[in-house]
Amino acid sequence: MSKVSELNKLAQKITGQNPKENTIREILDFISSFFKGSKVKSSNTEKAIKNVTNNYKGGGSSTKPIVPKGEELSGALSLQFLENGVDKAYISDTEAAFFEQLDFSQCTSFISMFANTFITHAPEMDTSSGENFNEMFKSCESLVSVPQYDFSHGIGAMGVIDAFRDCTNLVTVPNLIRTPNSPVYYLENMFNGCESLSDESLNNIMAMCINCPNAEYKELAYVGLSEEQAVRCQSLSNYQSLIAAGWTTGY
Repeated sequence: MSKVSELNKLAQKITGQNPKENTIREILDFISSFFKGSKVKSSNTEKAIKNVTNNYKGGGSSTKPIVPKGEELSGALSLQFLENGVDKAYISDTEAAFFEQLDFSQCTSFISMFANTFITHAPEMDTSSGENFNEMFKSCESLVSVPQYDFSHGIGAMGVIDAFRDCTNLVTVPNLIRTPNSPVYYLENMFNGCESLSDESLNNIMAMCINCPNAEYKELAYVGLSEEQAVRCQSLSNYQSLIAAGWTTGY
């Protein structure tokens, strides 16, 4: 049985029934080995077990185990195996789909979660509590589309710096910062090197900028758009509102 099949089989054990502690341990241990040796600290394991068992509501496949706030479990899924130098280069859409089986509504950090992978379509995740999206999809050269994430509260030390940098095939980006007067401050190079963006995506990027009145620099060049893309923006519906909000192309 492949590792992907094993992972899916384990994930199915916590749908439709009250998960047992040994089942949660089994899943966490498998996640560690699945990412080539990254270790889940025992204290984090105990917290994750308690969180999942206490928050499980029952009711079938719509119920997802909750990823706790901060790095209690999200560290095991993202930050920890990155910091340990684990090779993520071969995480594909199949493996990434595992993230859709978890509830990220309490998770605050999405730093480098899929950076440098071969993912083509970003998984559906609740990012509404996220405060740091730095390099979340950096250098995902195969990435084509992003779902309707919510980056409106990216107030961490890095915000959304380099979130999609060098995603050379990225075409579809919705409005990821939808809250007017969003606290997002750092937009540096968010889309640098994203040379395939559609006009609709460029229009959505301008909407994000408009919703960030306190951005560090109000320039499309600072966000990472090329001079050619900035020229294209001038013919799109959100451009005049962008200028009225104090933004320029930067070129």
